[in-house]
Amino acid sequence: MTTSRERILGRIRTGIRADLRTPEQKEALHQRLANPERGVIPARAELPTEESIDFFETRAKAQACTMVRVKSESEAVAAVSNFLRDNNLPAKVVMSSSEKVADLPWEEGPALERRQGAARADDEVSVTPVAVAVAETGTMVAVSGPQTPTTLNFVPDNHVVIVRKSDLVGSYEDAWERLRQSGPMPRTVNWLSGPSRSADIGQTMYMGAHGPRRQHIIFIEE
Repeated sequence: MTTSRERILGRIRTGIRADLRTPEQKEALHQRLANPERGVIPARAELPTEESIDFFETRAKAQACTMVRVKSESEAVAAVSNFLRDNNLPAKVVMSSSEKVADLPWEEGPALERRQGAARADDEVSVTPVAVAVAETGTMVAVSGPQTPTTLNFVPDNHVVIVRKSDLVGSYEDAWERLRQSGPMPRTVNWLSGPSRSADIGQTMYMGAHGPRRQHIIFIEE
């Protein structure tokens, strides 16, 4: 029995004349996918490391993020608690089980109630890592997986993102290259550029329209 998915993909193949490609054309396509060409990289994506961090912070804040820089993982744990206190939030987070987050020295900071796994509707704060952070636009790239459920990025009203200096790249092209080098492409790749917002209704800005109202970056300078 033909499924809806097979019918849709069949129409796409017919539309792009995929079945009419010659063996040479198919090989050229496979080669291009295996060795993607890089586009023109803007100068702002090729800054020295320290300037690149400054530019990343500027772009992220321009998109309504908040950001603090810390020198160590211990300071990162303290920064999570500071964010909760400053925003009058409970000392309770749902977090990724990725070692980038789970292996932080949580025992060195104030007591927090921590749970690992997918976010639920009653979770107010999530803490996640990034696969890559892009200086060019202040964007953070999150990938789905058993340790990084996509719900952590969108369900809680407050999203705390742990970014390390080693996560930062200059351009989108660099980000895709790093994702390809890290293994099989994940099922979902999300590009996060600030908290969710919309002005569709009455041209009034509304925060948290389709995701978190706050996005707070803790940048570990290592």
